[in-house]
Amino acid sequence: MKDAESQYLGHFTIEGRKLPGVVTLRGGDSLLEVFTDKFVHLPKEKMRCIRGVARGGEKLTICDAIGSEISGTRSYHGTTKHFLSLFPNYVAVGPRHLEPNKKVIAELYFTTSGAIDLFYDIGAFGMADIKGIKKLMPTWTRKDRRKIGFSHIYYYADRGPIVSVKAGEVRIQVSNAPTTTFPSPRGINVKNEVRVNLKFEKPVNLEDALRTTYEFTSFCEIVAQNRQCVRDIEIQHKNTMDRESHIWLYVSNAETEEGTRTDFRDHLISGGLHKQEFETVLTRWMEGQQDYRSARHRIGECFRHGNYYTIDRLVGAANAFDLLPNEAVGKPDLPRSVLKSLSCLIEEARNLEPPYREQVLDNLSRVKGSNLRQKITARFKVLPAALQRHFLDLEFVVDHAVRARNYFVHGSKPKLSVTNTYNLMFYLTDTLEFIFVASDLSECGWDYARWLKQANMGRLRQYARSYDLHLAELKKASGTTATGSTV
Repeated sequence: MKDAESQYLGHFTIEGRKLPGVVTLRGGDSLLEVFTDKFVHLPKEKMRCIRGVARGGEKLTICDAIGSEISGTRSYHGTTKHFLSLFPNYVAVGPRHLEPNKKVIAELYFTTSGAIDLFYDIGAFGMADIKGIKKLMPTWTRKDRRKIGFSHIYYYADRGPIVSVKAGEVRIQVSNAPTTTFPSPRGINVKNEVRVNLKFEKPVNLEDALRTTYEFTSFCEIVAQNRQCVRDIEIQHKNTMDRESHIWLYVSNAETEEGTRTDFRDHLISGGLHKQEFETVLTRWMEGQQDYRSARHRIGECFRHGNYYTIDRLVGAANAFDLLPNEAVGKPDLPRSVLKSLSCLIEEARNLEPPYREQVLDNLSRVKGSNLRQKITARFKVLPAALQRHFLDLEFVVDHAVRARNYFVHGSKPKLSVTNTYNLMFYLTDTLEFIFVASDLSECGWDYARWLKQANMGRLRQYARSYDLHLAELKKASGTTATGSTV
């Protein structure tokens, strides 16, 4: 809502009483304050939804507020006033109140800080020389007898949605949303914003609507390789009347930092340039969210750091593989005799005294599953053979990445010196992130061959280009002869 205010004065219903108050929208410092002559007690469960009406008539819904249940008190020369101060996680402003816990959201609209670049609709906006411009001009303009020397036409062509995908019970549609001012001698002004529309098959509650919003955004962050901050959320209520405005949703803890600007050709998949591929991969990616959600969230948090590398990022990238379902990483094929011996040892270990019992049982149970190195290697082997050939000796790099992770987590000594471990941390981190993302997207239909041919400067493309150089550095640091790759 472009004309949203930063502060709304009004009355709020608290425990059946209409109390004057003000809600201030200021990011992490947002605040709802209500005032009364009497003591107020508001249980936490009642803070989930507080309704009010602003002085301008807007319906205000405070969602998931937190704060003290008991009102504070102030006295001034014998006059005592009570007040309640709460932090509102969400504030809905519009022509009707929002019931956050009820399934009333039919559609949700939003944009992200990098949507224009990711969904770069090339050709939708442009200019061209044109002859016979008088035929397109209003009749009254022809009274001017000056000869037209040359003429340009500036255009916007609405070719429908840039991307449209049916993912489970939601239709995801991405479109241009241009705004214009009437042309005049002052100039021509057309501004565009790419908007995402989530149209739910059946109405959902606020939690489910926002979950879908951020899951789609997570996918966008991975293929764009940078942060995508959600903003300008609007909600269409299931009972919306004709010409009724949407409900605008303010998120107090929303990120305000803009995503790093990228060229529209740098993405792993561009929604604007590779429409069919983007729709195919997104559809399959969303279908696997139930099983892959935690692992993808972990790797997504790493991606959001861009070119900033830390120990926690390396550990997090490795941890993402541990969060994958067993079906994605496989299990070691142990002989039946070994499995039988393990079962006997587990039964004996159950008789141990705490705390050793849990420690021994945990270690014995891990033997039946794959270790971290095996999981990462299994995901690398998911990549098409042609792509694997571009990264020779990658399992050697994985071994050092796992050893570096173990050093930072358990303190176990890596093969590299501590100095070289820090110096090559960015390369080891990029390797883990590349394997996770490339294997995940490849299973969803990603055209890696098209990506390798692209003349772009995306972060993972730079990783592929410099793979030989850093592999040689790693082998030199570990005292091993370098082989090289074919990138």
